[in-house]
Amino acid sequence: MKDKKLLIRESVFVTAFILILSLVMFFTISISRKSWRNGLRTMTEKVLNDYVGVEYIITEDIKIQTPFAVSAAVFELQKKEQTSSSPAYAVLIRAYGITGALPLVYIFDGGDAFFAGMGGPENATVTYTDAGLFAYGFTSLIIDFWQERARSLLPVTATESEKDFK
Repeated sequence: MKDKKLLIRESVFVTAFILILSLVMFFTISISRKSWRNGLRTMTEKVLNDYVGVEYIITEDIKIQTPFAVSAAVFELQKKEQTSSSPAYAVLIRAYGITGALPLVYIFDGGDAFFAGMGGPENATVTYTDAGLFAYGFTSLIIDFWQERARSLLPVTATESEKDFK
């Protein structure tokens, strides 16, 4: 009888401990998520400013619902001088080169798609024309490969024929 009570008491204690630990982790992740997104946004803004100046501004964060979302962030952009244009997108994606994973930023503006640069260590950025990009192990083939992966993260927009049916 004592063994049964002891087993029940230990089970309740372990269950309560796991539940409390899970709640602490949940709240910690929830609180840090906004800070994490702000950091990604800041890095994307820095790469954009270094590459294209202040031509684009980030208007909003786009939520992506894919398993790839852990390694990427999508931001809607707008050109500063144009107020009513179709949105452009910046995709920050964690790409893997010879030296490991580093964030690459791509811009998709209508039919145009181009590599904006890489956010580097010590908050420095490296653009495609820099020799430093190749020192990190990113060749033109790797840049093009990750650009196609980044394109798959863009939000689906309705085509003209789909708009006619609505």
